[in-house]
Amino acid sequence: MNQFVVITVQQKALSKAINEILKFSGHKSQSPIINIKAYDNCIELSVQGAMIKISAKVEGTSNIAVPSKLILAYLQTSSMQEISFRFTAGQLECGSSIYSTNAIELMPIEVEINSELAINYNRPSILRLADTHTPEEIDAKGLTNVVRIAKIKFKNNIQEVAEILKDYEITYDEIEAFVFSKIK
Repeated sequence: MNQFVVITVQQKALSKAINEILKFSGHKSQSPIINIKAYDNCIELSVQGAMIKISAKVEGTSNIAVPSKLILAYLQTSSMQEISFRFTAGQLECGSSIYSTNAIELMPIEVEINSELAINYNRPSILRLADTHTPEEIDAKGLTNVVRIAKIKFKNNIQEVAEILKDYEITYDEIEAFVFSKIK
């Protein structure tokens, strides 16, 4: 079974959004890959450094990676107010035109764990994640090493503080309990 996504969007809105993110990101002349997150009644267009969300009719959900030059070429040749794209892995259909390239990728939308982590996540957010998810869930999202490193750093920091405060009869367990209470 091939996964596909159909996006129908106002041509002017899509053209404006793509041009804005390319201009803002400083990639307009380089034709970077645009990431399109397609989900309920909207799409999120992004390149490194910029993201715009616009309304769209969407059939299916997916993260789509597609060359910006390809989408812009379809937009420039269309005279329709609404334009529809049908994406499958390695292929884009628009009207009667079909374009195939390995540069078009469809990937599942990761929401559970990844949406709980901010882009600029820190150790406390990683430790909260480790506390609320199973090792299998963490491993499935590719975060096992990140969690392992955060736990090691946590343990090392607690040991350092315990060593400093041992003259005041403050124990490792007390420090650990205090820090955990702050993290959660």
